[in-house]
Amino acid sequence: MALWEQTKKCAGQLKELQSIYGEHFPIELRDLLATWIELQPWSEVVPSNMNHQLHASTLFNDMLACLKKFHENLRQPFIVRFKAEQHAAAMKLRYQNQPLEYVRVVQNCLLKERQLVDQHAKMSVLDTANPIAVIDRGLEQITQLIEKLEANYRALHERQEHFVIRYQEVIKLDAALKQAGDQLTREHLEDRRQRKTELDDHLKKEVEVISRLRQDLGNSCYKCLQDTLKIQNIVLDQQLPQWRGAQRLCGLDEVSNKEGLDQLERWCEQLAELLWRIRVQILQFDKLRNEVPINDPQDPGVCHHLQTVVNSMLRKLIQESYIIEKQPPQVLKIRRSFSADIRLLVGSKLNIHMSTPEVEASIVNDKQARQVFLKQTLVQENVGEIINHKRNMEYHAADQSVICRFSSLQIKNKVRRSTGSDHNVTEEKFAIVFQSVIHVANELEFVVKVISLPVVVVVHQSQQPSAEATIFWDNYFAEPDRELFAAPEQVPWSSLSQALSNYFEIQTGRGLNEQNLEFLGKKLQSVTSSNMDANPYNFIVTYSVLAKEHMQPLRKGEKGTSFWEWFYATCDLVRCCIMSEWKSNLVHGFLDRQEAHDLLQKCPQGTFLIRFSQSQAGLSVAFKKMEDDIRDLVPWVKGKLLTERKMSDRLQDLGELKYLYPSRDKNEAFQEYYNMSEDEEEQSQMYSGYFKSVMRESMHTNGAIYDTVSQPSPSSLASPVSHLGLSPFPVTSPHMSMVDMSPLNPMLDFDLTMLDNLGDDLKALKVLPDVSELPEQISYLCEVLTQGNITYSTDQLRDILRHVTKLKSLLEQKLSLTNFS
Repeated sequence: MALWEQTKKCAGQLKELQSIYGEHFPIELRDLLATWIELQPWSEVVPSNMNHQLHASTLFNDMLACLKKFHENLRQPFIVRFKAEQHAAAMKLRYQNQPLEYVRVVQNCLLKERQLVDQHAKMSVLDTANPIAVIDRGLEQITQLIEKLEANYRALHERQEHFVIRYQEVIKLDAALKQAGDQLTREHLEDRRQRKTELDDHLKKEVEVISRLRQDLGNSCYKCLQDTLKIQNIVLDQQLPQWRGAQRLCGLDEVSNKEGLDQLERWCEQLAELLWRIRVQILQFDKLRNEVPINDPQDPGVCHHLQTVVNSMLRKLIQESYIIEKQPPQVLKIRRSFSADIRLLVGSKLNIHMSTPEVEASIVNDKQARQVFLKQTLVQENVGEIINHKRNMEYHAADQSVICRFSSLQIKNKVRRSTGSDHNVTEEKFAIVFQSVIHVANELEFVVKVISLPVVVVVHQSQQPSAEATIFWDNYFAEPDRELFAAPEQVPWSSLSQALSNYFEIQTGRGLNEQNLEFLGKKLQSVTSSNMDANPYNFIVTYSVLAKEHMQPLRKGEKGTSFWEWFYATCDLVRCCIMSEWKSNLVHGFLDRQEAHDLLQKCPQGTFLIRFSQSQAGLSVAFKKMEDDIRDLVPWVKGKLLTERKMSDRLQDLGELKYLYPSRDKNEAFQEYYNMSEDEEEQSQMYSGYFKSVMRESMHTNGAIYDTVSQPSPSSLASPVSHLGLSPFPVTSPHMSMVDMSPLNPMLDFDLTMLDNLGDDLKALKVLPDVSELPEQISYLCEVLTQGNITYSTDQLRDILRHVTKLKSLLEQKLSLTNFS
């Protein structure tokens, strides 16, 4: 490519160009003589060598001769001829007597041009890695090309108008000559004939000029369309699929790269506006060609071809910019409402929003979906009925977006399953197709459709985990250019581990570390014996191993589950119960029990860590009780345990747990996640007038109870009992661990928690053995309590008082003391 053509592409670096050219060598002169300048042997002249004076003079005189040709060429526009004469006079005045200086100036300009072009090329290479910069710069250049195209159209229009005026003048003159030829003198007749000949010659030249302008205009249209097509392909074939891929991995997350979508909308709107401007120029160009029919060497069907190309580009742009901004849930339940948002990225342009297109939703299987997208027609067949499946798009002036928001879509009945399929209900994939008819300026009509991510339709909530496995596998491992709904049967562990970590991060806010993934890999390898000897970092996992085959139970009698059921339930537990603590890195995560014990071995007494249970979806706490004694609490599972009292408060209750692994103070780590302290609770109860009963966590080992809250003094335990006139006796509360009665008194061998179910009458006394000995037992327990041998929490003491109150009521056959609770 010529140096000057490359230099003109650096027009964005205007300051650099201005520094090269000036009065010493005008940029207009460089543009006018671009071809001639680049053909001359400038390097053969050394400006500092006076022996090259003659060679320099020859180059200077050749330049003046070229300018004279431009001035004398009547085919050149008037402005070009005028400027050529001006530049010749200025150059002659400045360099007539110093041609070597003239050569030095030209050499310097060419050198700086080359440097500018090389610098621009380096920047272009760097920008290739930044598609946003490439697209923005490309759109800016296309805008400049269209402005030039519009200017060329105006010039052609003016030229043709001038031609029509002169042509009408020739027609009138010719008619006058025929009508009054005998009445004119010979001199007048010759004058008019000469005038007609001049006009004919002028019209012939104008025809040549118009023909050239038309050819240039047609080439400019092609150039604009080619450049626009390049940018459009980058936006629609690269950037938009990237956004869709990110949306697919976000799963059910409603927020999916909003900033990226806004950027795409801006590009699509610009492309739509530019294509429409080009289309308008093509239509006007065609009109000009028809208004003045001349012998044009250009293909007479050029405008029709250009219209076909621009309409095709508009169709693709509108079809691809018709997107699902908010995907419907990928696991749909029969007769349960769901939502979806459809957005037209070019809606605010082309006046599409003025017609408010209607959007229709249909559910289809894979075969129907393929047929729909092979044909440019609306969906005629579906596999189920969707309620509220039609809605109009709306224009939102705040952000100038055109969106259709479905808020209450619902699958009415069971969908028709594929016949002969070997998949079960939770493995069969469907899709929601959204379609519209778009009208543009009452001239063009486009049928547009978009298909949702694959969905699985279930009837019962118990089918949710298996359905989620199908969706997970499809979202992460299906190829972008796949056959619809097709997914691989197996994937390497390296890919699956990344997918599991990404899925966990999307659902819970934090991904999995290498230690977690190593544990998961070993767990998957244990599903089938064929995988036991595989490389823990590079083995193959099939969908069946992930979601169908059961893992080996850790203990006899346990029910086996698939890896995915356990993993999904654990993820759900984290999301619902401990998401904040997990995101703050307070939970160790997936870890083998023995590895947890090894980590705690060198830690001080009272150190603990929280991991996910290996056998069920639960939280397991391992702690160091004493030297070489590592214990594990029974896992806390999702449900009543973690609903009634959350994990952080349970950890606060357990006084023996002091340090979160490796050495962080427990209260410092979990302080912000605790509920109200006891002082705050008592203060709130003081104002409300009601006292709230609170469940506390406790644990027992070797027959001793480990307190769940701060330890009360012996006096605070004895005093409340004395108000009843009775001594307390040992009971097992439903809110605390079972108490070993052996250290108290072996004579008491029954559980008094049955008192909760007894009536307040004499018949109830028949179930109490050795009633006569109860006062002795009560006195004995009171003595043990006051000595502080065993410590009870405040709630446990309240339970004792409640049972003592009821027992006293039974013994005295009165109800007067039942208000002690």
